[in-house]
Amino acid sequence: MIATHDGPFHTDDVACVSALQLICDYGVIRTRDPKKLEQANILVDVGGEYDPSNDLFDHHQKGGAGARENGVSYASFGLVWKKYGSYICKEVLGEEYKIDFDQVAKLVDETLVQGIDARDNGVKTHIGINNANVYSISDIISAFNPNWFAIPSFDGPFFLAVELFKVILVNEIRSQAGKVLAENEVLDILKSQPESKVLIFPKYVPWANLVPIHAKQALYVVFPDPTGSWRVQAVPVGIGKESFDLKAPLPDNWRGKTQKELSVLTNCQEVIFCHNAGFIMGAKTYESALYCANLAVQLHDAQMSMK
Repeated sequence: MIATHDGPFHTDDVACVSALQLICDYGVIRTRDPKKLEQANILVDVGGEYDPSNDLFDHHQKGGAGARENGVSYASFGLVWKKYGSYICKEVLGEEYKIDFDQVAKLVDETLVQGIDARDNGVKTHIGINNANVYSISDIISAFNPNWFAIPSFDGPFFLAVELFKVILVNEIRSQAGKVLAENEVLDILKSQPESKVLIFPKYVPWANLVPIHAKQALYVVFPDPTGSWRVQAVPVGIGKESFDLKAPLPDNWRGKTQKELSVLTNCQEVIFCHNAGFIMGAKTYESALYCANLAVQLHDAQMSMK
C-alpha cells in the first residue's frame, strides 16, 4: 500500500503515486492517521521522515530532506525519483534498446522532477516575458482540486490527476530516452563529415544540442522532413538560451519571400519557403536543399570577407 496525505493535493504527492504505480501494483490510501500510515508499505509526502531504506519519502520535517548539488531542494517526488527513477525508466522503456537507464533518469530529473520539487518547496520557477505567468504542470495538477465553492471531494480528482501525470511522466521518459539514443547516432554522423560547414543527416535525429558543441565549423544542417520534403536549418551558436542565436542565419533577402520570389533569388525551382526569422527553409528534394545550403554558405562567407 502507498500512503500519502488526504485533503488538497499538489503535483508532488500526485507525481510520487504516479511514478510508483508504474513499477508496482500497490493500492493507495490518503490519510494522516498514524495507525493507518504504519500499515503502508511506502509513505510519500506524509509521515515526517525521510528514510529511503524503509521507503519513507517525506520532506516536511525540520531541516528538510537535503538538496541536489545545484541547490534545488528535494521534495517527495525527487526523493522517490532518486531511489526508483532508473527502475521506472527501465520499466517504461524495456530492454529493447541498449540504453543507460541512469542517464535517462538523470535527464528526467533535470527536465521534470526538479521543477516540481522547487515549486513544492516554495520557489517560483516560471516567469515569462514581462513577468507573464507560465501555466506549468504544477498549475495543471493543482487545478484538479475542488474549487472553493464546490463540495470538497478530493479523492476522485486526486486519482484523475494521478492518471494524467502517468501519461506525462511516461512521455517525458521516452522523450529523454530518444535524446540519449540520438546522441550516439549524431556523433557518428559528425565523425563521417569532419570540417563540413553543411552537415547532411539522412534521417531526422535530434541534433540541436550536439552540433553546436561537437561541430563548431558547421553552419547549416540538411535533413528530411516527415512530409517527404527536405529542410535546411541554421546551426545555433550554443544550447539553452544561446540556441536562439544563430551562427549564420539564412540570407536576409530570402526570408519570408513567396515561393516564386525565393526561386528567383536562389535560382532553384524546388524551394518551398524560408522562415522570417532565418533559421529554417524548405525544399522539395535533397538535391535542392543541399544546393540552397551551399549557396547560403557562399553568401555568408562572402559577407564575412567584406567585414
